[in-house]
Amino acid sequence: MTKKQQLVPSDGMLTRHRSSYEVTDDIVVEILSRLPVKSLKRFRCVCKSWCDLISDSFFVMKHANHATKATSSLKILVSIEPFQSIDYEALLKHEDEDGHVASSQPKLDLSKCCPDMLRSCHLYIVGSCNGLICLHGVDCYWGYSDILLWNPCTGDTKVLPEHTLFRAHYGKYYRHPMFYGFGYDSSTDDYKVILGDSYVREGDDDDGIEYCHTKVALFTLKTGSWRNYYEERRVNHNKKKSFIRLVGQGCLSNGALHWIELDDSRSRIISFDLAREKFQEIVSLSSLVDKEFLDRMPSHETFVGIGSTIESSLLVYFYVPNHTSDTTLTIWVMNEYGVKASWTKLVHISLKINLSRPGLFGIHDSLFPVRILENVEVLMSCNEHELVLYNPKEKTYKTVLVANLSCEGVMYAETLVSPVIDGGVTSNQRGGEAEASKTTPIDCFETSCLNINKPILGITKKPWKLRMEPRGPTN
Repeated sequence: MTKKQQLVPSDGMLTRHRSSYEVTDDIVVEILSRLPVKSLKRFRCVCKSWCDLISDSFFVMKHANHATKATSSLKILVSIEPFQSIDYEALLKHEDEDGHVASSQPKLDLSKCCPDMLRSCHLYIVGSCNGLICLHGVDCYWGYSDILLWNPCTGDTKVLPEHTLFRAHYGKYYRHPMFYGFGYDSSTDDYKVILGDSYVREGDDDDGIEYCHTKVALFTLKTGSWRNYYEERRVNHNKKKSFIRLVGQGCLSNGALHWIELDDSRSRIISFDLAREKFQEIVSLSSLVDKEFLDRMPSHETFVGIGSTIESSLLVYFYVPNHTSDTTLTIWVMNEYGVKASWTKLVHISLKINLSRPGLFGIHDSLFPVRILENVEVLMSCNEHELVLYNPKEKTYKTVLVANLSCEGVMYAETLVSPVIDGGVTSNQRGGEAEASKTTPIDCFETSCLNINKPILGITKKPWKLRMEPRGPTN
């Protein structure tokens, strides 16, 4: 390397002598936006310009867009105690000699960065988006609930203000919401948390009239506050088409959260559009669900769930235990969003035929899919104590992790996105009670549900000038 082209360190930073090989600012930005978070943390010390760039909100989102598409930055968070992170790329490529999957499983200790209140209650996974994970901590006995936003890669956390909707309608004790979700609204460059509940109360007279109740608490990160909505609808028990009955974690895809509604009369996917803040039916599942499955739905062992692929295509899965014949797990993928005819059966697992290891899989065992990998292998929790990776083509499995597992797992990317912005409550202060939220009536299905007027706060690209000037004289 000639002296003209040599990189010369000067007072803690690197400068290049002028030459025809100088790198433009745009190229530097493109290179940095593709680097792992660990490297970017170090590069903040190169110079003030780089520190400002790496902290810039547009750069953070640009980096997140690359990270969510790169398998090298993807991790799977498993909700065991303590939380553990599994390397996604290792699941795809590597294997130990004893047949175990060689995946890094660092333990993620939340107790060092969370308030004492969160350390003593169970944490549910609400959702994951752009490297942020939303957790719901509940202690029904003492009557409190906390929502936590957490970036496992950077360690940044934020405890949201307390929401009062689920306490207000049940008195002193807290009722856990039946459905919940977390996602990103690109139209306002904002993150939103939704907690909801639906229940039916019979009328006083024997006239077939019932009262359908729906309540939703919606949090937006930029405002740092909750909005509560409540509705009581008087309907005939045979005409509850507009009444939503959702359960569990919403799946984020195409800018909306999705749940499956399944009962003895219908099966469909319900979405909550994060930009319009509106519930709507996406597609019916009647062609995928047979009568035998619906007849068995009252059993606590039978379940249906929803998820997404790496490409954000929607998945639904049906688990049907059978103590006298085959127990099955069937997974379908929607190749074209919202098109009923695009459903394709992706995986069908018959436990008695395909999985025969004594003591692990049997007719009394339970499976819960955690994630579908891009090579169509299925990461599953077995009997809530073992995590296995199943290959449907070869009908084989590999052990990933043995522990006292719960059935929750979520994919996340290693990003710089921070939950700590203006508004809300930081991880270092509880912030007291949330502001009283006005209870607003809603029309909860296929109308202007939660249609709140607000300004558009989209991202605006900023021109960067990376000043690589030395802090002192150079030779």
